[in-house]
Amino acid sequence: MTLFVAPVKNETTNEVWTYKDYSGKLDAAYDVDLSLRKMGGNIFFTHNFSEQSNLDVAVGAQNSQSQKTGFLNFATPLSQTESKSYYLNTKLKLNNLSGQFNINSGHDFNNYRFNSYKFTNLEANLEYYKQLKDFSFRPGISYKYLSYNSPVTYNEPFSINELNYQFKNEPRVASTYSAYMLTEWKPTSKLRFIGAVRMDKFDINKNYFTNYEIAATYRLNKNNLLRFVYSKASKSPFFFDSYLNSSLLVNSPYVSEDQKNSFQIPINLAIRGQNNLKYPTITNQEISWRTKFNSNISLDVELFYSRVKNFVNANIYRQYQVVQHMNNLGVSDSLISVKVEGTALFENYDLTAQQYGAGFTFNYDFDNKLSAKIYGTYQKTKLSGRKNIEFITTSVQMSDLTPENTVTMNVSTIMNPMQWSEDLTPSFFGGFLLNYKPGIKWNFSTDAYVYTEQKFVNYNYYKLLDETSVASARDEMDIKPNIILNAKASYRINKNLTSFATLKNILGNHYEYGFVDNIGTLFLIGIQWEL
Repeated sequence: MTLFVAPVKNETTNEVWTYKDYSGKLDAAYDVDLSLRKMGGNIFFTHNFSEQSNLDVAVGAQNSQSQKTGFLNFATPLSQTESKSYYLNTKLKLNNLSGQFNINSGHDFNNYRFNSYKFTNLEANLEYYKQLKDFSFRPGISYKYLSYNSPVTYNEPFSINELNYQFKNEPRVASTYSAYMLTEWKPTSKLRFIGAVRMDKFDINKNYFTNYEIAATYRLNKNNLLRFVYSKASKSPFFFDSYLNSSLLVNSPYVSEDQKNSFQIPINLAIRGQNNLKYPTITNQEISWRTKFNSNISLDVELFYSRVKNFVNANIYRQYQVVQHMNNLGVSDSLISVKVEGTALFENYDLTAQQYGAGFTFNYDFDNKLSAKIYGTYQKTKLSGRKNIEFITTSVQMSDLTPENTVTMNVSTIMNPMQWSEDLTPSFFGGFLLNYKPGIKWNFSTDAYVYTEQKFVNYNYYKLLDETSVASARDEMDIKPNIILNAKASYRINKNLTSFATLKNILGNHYEYGFVDNIGTLFLIGIQWEL
């Protein structure tokens, strides 16, 4: 194991953290034999006052441990999380009026402890439904309260070097107020319109977020249906890019061209979130056709186009202090020292993603024993705007020459540290399902999905100083085209008990995600008991 970054452990000696020391300091042990463990319990209560009025109450708790991918621990893409939570969910319906209240609270404790957090989410909403002759509408209001307590969002910056990760009583709190309306209109027996709009106001953000959808279906005849959809949706504010507050000190080695002069360049970086950003907004258009050739064969075909804007990412603002020695001709002949201070600041920036494509689903019931489904989606992604890593110098200031023939130069820069690529998303994804039921007791099925090549790329932006450092800061992993084949057999022992055997990923090891382990073949046996 090696660290993604090498935080400085001792500023005096320039000693850096090694993976062993870093994980040891955090006591970040892995249970390498455990991928997932989960336990949970739920209690459900339902009472019907009348045909139009009822009460539903659910309470539950869970305790789980899992290994997940992610780059937040600065050490390895894999981290282990222990999660505990409980919830209460209540739904009440009184004729045309309905309401819901739920609360979910708990914690996720990571083996890289500064990635742990405690949370409480509370939500209440109220709706009214009215049905007229050929028109219905459903207005509603909603309130959400969210509390998030994490060492990386406190007022005092979390130091990635010093690992001051203790919990404090400084949760970040947000409230959301929402209003929405859903309508449906059937002017004829063949034509149907659906319209919905929702507006959200987050108290931690000055912007209003409006989402909407307009849809229409038209039945040409009993076997053919056309559908049109136009919609817009925005991502809601996120505690991480709103309140992230941490700092990092790393050293970058410098060696002069003549190999005679070398030293470490200290880079001090503050990492900050902002809570008044716009957030990724997707506008989507779809048109689809569903046809039924006969009672056994049906086909769905869809064309779609999506456009995403308002991306959020950390731009890096740096100030370089460069001390140089000048010769008698007034030309720099050696570099004495370099010091870098900077801020990685989450901001909106100019990037737009467009995606268009087509998909299909084909169903064929050969008889009452054998059925098949084939599906697939082809898409093309196009990016425009700031999709490449770039370095912009905003100012250069030179000091006067000192008696020691040195000059201090202060340089300010802005860097976009992200490389966005159309190759991240597979161009094709599809598969099939085949099910055979020879009798009442036995059932056999096989399914597969296939995807084309994709590429995961990660840039260690702490190493990105200028254009010459881009190649050395890049890590990439190609995910080759794969077909994943599964099979399952089940046998009904009696009306309450069914046994089954499942074989997943029959063709063997393959990657589905960047920088993690191969996925192997899995064999499962089990029983299902229904009361």
